[in-house]
Amino acid sequence: MQNIKLKEFQVDTIERLVATVEKGDKEIILKSPTGSGKTVMLCNFVNEYNKRNSGCCFVWLTPGKGNLEEQSKNKMNSYFPLAETKLLNDILSAGFTENSISFINWELVTKKGNNALVDSERDNLKDKIRKAKFDNLSFILIVDEEHLNKTYKANEIIQLFKPECVVRASATPVKNSSATMIEIKDETVIAEGLIKKMLYINEGVEDGKMIEDQTSYLLDLAIKKQLIIKKKFQEIGVSINPLIVIQMPNNSDAKLQEVEEYLDTKNISYENKKLAIWLADKKENLEDIEDFNAEPVAIIIKQAVATGWDCTRAHILVKLRDNMDETFETQTIGRIRRMPEAKHYGCDLLDVCYLYTFDEKFTQGVKQHFGNGASEVKKLFLKKEFSDFSLVKYYNPTIKNPVDPNKVRELLAESIIKHYNLKVKNYEKNESILETYGYDFNKSISVHTVSGKVVEAENFDRDKLNSADIYIPLNTHTHGRDFHKAVSQIGSSAGIIYEYTNTILRNLFTEQTSYKSNLLNLSYRDLYAFVINNKELLMKEFNSAVADASLQMTLQAKVNKSTFIFPRECIIGYNPSAKVVKAYDKNVYAGYISSVVGRSRPEIIFEDYCQHKLKWFFKNGESSQEYFSIIYQDNTGKQRHFYPDYIVMDNSNKVWILETKGGESIGGVNQNVDKFANQKFDALIQYGNENNVKVGFVRFDEGSNTLLLNTTIYNEQLKDENWQILEEIIK
Repeated sequence: MQNIKLKEFQVDTIERLVATVEKGDKEIILKSPTGSGKTVMLCNFVNEYNKRNSGCCFVWLTPGKGNLEEQSKNKMNSYFPLAETKLLNDILSAGFTENSISFINWELVTKKGNNALVDSERDNLKDKIRKAKFDNLSFILIVDEEHLNKTYKANEIIQLFKPECVVRASATPVKNSSATMIEIKDETVIAEGLIKKMLYINEGVEDGKMIEDQTSYLLDLAIKKQLIIKKKFQEIGVSINPLIVIQMPNNSDAKLQEVEEYLDTKNISYENKKLAIWLADKKENLEDIEDFNAEPVAIIIKQAVATGWDCTRAHILVKLRDNMDETFETQTIGRIRRMPEAKHYGCDLLDVCYLYTFDEKFTQGVKQHFGNGASEVKKLFLKKEFSDFSLVKYYNPTIKNPVDPNKVRELLAESIIKHYNLKVKNYEKNESILETYGYDFNKSISVHTVSGKVVEAENFDRDKLNSADIYIPLNTHTHGRDFHKAVSQIGSSAGIIYEYTNTILRNLFTEQTSYKSNLLNLSYRDLYAFVINNKELLMKEFNSAVADASLQMTLQAKVNKSTFIFPRECIIGYNPSAKVVKAYDKNVYAGYISSVVGRSRPEIIFEDYCQHKLKWFFKNGESSQEYFSIIYQDNTGKQRHFYPDYIVMDNSNKVWILETKGGESIGGVNQNVDKFANQKFDALIQYGNENNVKVGFVRFDEGSNTLLLNTTIYNEQLKDENWQILEEIIK
């Protein structure tokens, strides 16, 4: 065995794994921080279990990218040279054997077109599994980086083995309170010196500073920090060249070129070997990059590098954004947390890692990496008996609706004037009022971020970090893309195309316009900063105008149609501390429970009714093409998706499509907050008539403690005769 001295927590974890499997637990989650030696522990667990038990073989499932199955097999061989290890081709050739460990890449068995599961003259994987079962062999599965493979197809593969136990290992696993959790805390690994003590965010970023360019500003901070860290390593006699990881936004060749050109001015280039890049279509200077003294000072990546990349000299992460809505990718944080020599140096400069970013969504990313979360989530899989169910669904047509931009502009002006008590062309007063409501009139681009340190998830609170506002002088060329994207998003949130939105914004807020309800006299240049800095507020204004308008138009008959089937998998959030948790086996997904979070009170009451009275029920999702949708029309004439809440089957085998709405309090107060309830109801009735399906709206009457159903004409008043007792209609 390779000479590796296990840490005390690693020995304890190995023993807990063996004991938990021997006890008969079916599901185990190993939550192990990046840098804690997960692979070492799992290899030792397999070896220790095999020494104590017989009649078993292990299957180690790895993510598809990075050849991780070969890396894991090689590590097992180096730790335990006498272990019988196999890859997929070995299994298809010779089958499974007692006490062996087989490393299988998920992609080789789940990807379309693979041959491992195809029937042929040669035995496939299913045949080899059946042969092993016939020989009285049982399986224990290890699912490595399990959060990357929570799919319907992956679950089917797991079920093929009918394993005695599944051990799911990840730094950020999907939580599941029904599984046995073996968790290694960050502080335990930190105490052993394997990972850095904390994460510094935006160290050196100055609040209120005016900068020319955020990319060069962040790169400068990172380069200066790298030089300081390197010098400190030299002072203590350690030869390590700390690495900067530059995480690029997706689909941004222009940003990549900008970074490369700027680094070149700092004498960091591909030519002098100080810059490396790891993209799908471009790889340079990656040879021996993991060595302590490798030449590259920085590496450019997109999202996270391949799973299994282990470069312990990575010390600094620069996360660049291309626009205001870049998703913060979390995996790379773990790549800068490892200590290069698996020990702390007693120097904060060397014992911490550094993140530089203006990404407004970094908080969520840091929380996810450190494992924090208020409620738990788990993935459910569709029961096989529902795999053939289908309905016709309607979705947004490719032809554009006849939205009149002049009417939209009038509605928006009227809404803003009414909401803020503004007066037409009273520019100074209007600006002063809007500023008190949070509008930003800075002529530079405002970037709101924070700086501070994160030690562990339990202590991570964005509000405790220092706020920092950075101002970038407006450049209509470089910020043009941000402006156009913001305009597009403001309009699309209300169903208005870009050209109309741009015109409306100019008419309402800029000088040199003849529009009668002009409210501000911004220059065209100042409008760029105004729109970028106030995008969220402007989106709300457009939405409010669309919702409050009285304009009604006739729904177009022409819609696109497609076949809806139940999604093969879904993720639910649930309350793990609920005192009473009931299994809802009438749901179409296996494992659905009563403590699902995010449901309204009418939905909670209705699902309990479904569980006790009906054959089955499906809770529909929202805002995604995979869910069931129909079309309704908003008050500007714009077609929109409507996702009814439930599809159910009653005991006479009739399918119902039902929408739940807020009901009525004991005092008779209307609790429905959906301003488009009437339009949605009419659209649902029309769909039911066209497709011969039962439909209706469900509301809860607190006064009579009764669920009510309407299938005819919508009325907000529950005393209206069209609202009938649900259980008298759907039985």
